[in-house]
Amino acid sequence: MASKLDQFPKSVIRPIRLDTLRVPTPGVAQRKFSRLYGDSIAKYFSRGKFRYPVVCCSGGVNWLLDGQHRVYAIRKAGFASAEDTVDCEVYDGLSESEMADLFLGRNRSRLVTAFDRFSVSVTAGYPRENAIMEILRGVGLDIGHKQKAGRVHSVGALVRVYERDGAEVLRRVLCILRDAYAGTSAAFGRLPVDGVGLAVARYDKLQDDVLVAALAKDRNGVDDLLRRAYAYRERLGRQLPQCLAAAVVDVYNERRKGKRKLRKWWRA
Repeated sequence: MASKLDQFPKSVIRPIRLDTLRVPTPGVAQRKFSRLYGDSIAKYFSRGKFRYPVVCCSGGVNWLLDGQHRVYAIRKAGFASAEDTVDCEVYDGLSESEMADLFLGRNRSRLVTAFDRFSVSVTAGYPRENAIMEILRGVGLDIGHKQKAGRVHSVGALVRVYERDGAEVLRRVLCILRDAYAGTSAAFGRLPVDGVGLAVARYDKLQDDVLVAALAKDRNGVDDLLRRAYAYRERLGRQLPQCLAAAVVDVYNERRKGKRKLRKWWRA
């Protein structure tokens, strides 16, 4: 009977020329390169502490899956030139999703940003991250490091709302912020996504179109909502997402009368 270990890709140690190594696109099967981090490794570099870089040979290309900062450091510190070879742990013929999964497994306890981990998880085919990406694309949004209209950069908040409140609440939150603030990147920060998610999840009678209209009337966009939230925190000392949810309720109620108003956040 075959062991479960037989299902894992096999690797071998073999020398690879440094100038043949290629780094996958950041967010696909690798993190974004940090020169500052690479320089810090080079400053205290010791050949005896050098761990094998992890490489996948696929389609005639040597993809550097783990160790881009170490490879940079070994050259920066003068231990090797581009034409030299370095012993690497090498996998042959992995698919893109397998490479992404391998990267995540090798970096669970290391410094990988939430954005890079999310992006690579999408490539690896992880269900949660791919479900969130489907929601984003379904409402005409995407993720990205740079702040740009229609791009969401706070992936941690997306995951939090999805896990806490469900897919439909996340979809509604994204549509509300998109329509209220014309898709500006700042609208999709951690606090607006999290706080609006709390409000949408709590109030069954909250009407999305009414909230969009109420938020959109603020001349300074999402900054006005954030100012209200920070004022609540200053006065009450509560957590910011809760304060932003309270601010959302206040803004909503300014356009409603009588029984159509929502119950105050702190009393609901």
